[in-house]
Amino acid sequence: MRPRWRCAGTARVRPGLVESKIQGRDLGSPGDPTVNALQLNIALAEMDE
Repeated sequence: MRPRWRCAGTARVRPGLVESKIQGRDLGSPGDPTVNALQLNIALAEMDE
């Protein structure tokens, strides 16, 4: 049985991946393994406008 990850409200990202796509947004320090999912969704929604 594989271990289950507990990731309530967070998304695992590679360092620099989100920062390079969403400019001008502070989503946490580079290298931080988790990003606030709500902040990420808001930033992505603003990019589509």
